[in-house]
Amino acid sequence: MFRRVQRECISFSDWEIDLAQQMAAQCAIALRQARLYLSSQAQVTELKKLSQIRDNFLAAVSHELRTPLTSISLSVHLLKLSYQVSPLTPKQIQYLEVLEQACEREISLINDLLDLQNLSGNTLKLPSEQVNLPLLLAPLINRFQDRMRKRQQTLEVHWDPHLPYLHTHPRLLERLVCELLTNAHKFTPAGKHIVLEVVALGSDRWELRLTNTGTTIPLEEQERIFEQFYRIPHSDPWQQGGTGLGLALAQAIANHLGGSLQVESTAHQTTFILRLPAAESC
Repeated sequence: MFRRVQRECISFSDWEIDLAQQMAAQCAIALRQARLYLSSQAQVTELKKLSQIRDNFLAAVSHELRTPLTSISLSVHLLKLSYQVSPLTPKQIQYLEVLEQACEREISLINDLLDLQNLSGNTLKLPSEQVNLPLLLAPLINRFQDRMRKRQQTLEVHWDPHLPYLHTHPRLLERLVCELLTNAHKFTPAGKHIVLEVVALGSDRWELRLTNTGTTIPLEEQERIFEQFYRIPHSDPWQQGGTGLGLALAQAIANHLGGSLQVESTAHQTTFILRLPAAESC
């Protein structure tokens, strides 16, 4: 004998329906966020692996390329010293000079890559020191003044008499200014001048402005010039080459020292502006 079971029809109020819909929506959001979190964690893990691969590659570059290149450069130097014993022909001298320049360029490229790696990974740890900036930069400026005279360029230097002693990393700061001077020397035509000016911005910050005349950086290129390996098209009329890492390295050092590096360029004049704290926080 079968018994018929009647089901009672249950009705829900509007607020109960709204509550259920809101709970379902919240559950859907929670599930989506959980999936996004898992996806982002997987991406972070993958990026760490890629970063480790990059670090391993650069370490291999340091060992496998820099060491033999240094040996080649030393051998070339020893060959040049042998001129006094057995003079070489002009053609042989030219070949040695080309080889020496190529070695120096590749060694510079490798060193720049390794420095950028250390700066980006924040693994470059150097002690801060009290620095007299004019005294620190004097030998560097003298070297560049000699180079610039050979290209009929002039370098003017102006120091703020109220510039305080700085507490910073002298090697990094010198390298930064060297990259800026190299860039100015490279892109300033003969007969033009370069001006380096250093001023105090109160008691806790200072500014270095390096201006060269005769060239203009287009507005659309002014951000890109700090990218690694980027070169402005048709901007090297003297075909001097370079690694394309100088300004990227300069900006990375400025950031590492707690400051900033920017560029301003108008008609036939370009100024790089470096601002740094008088006492480094890193």
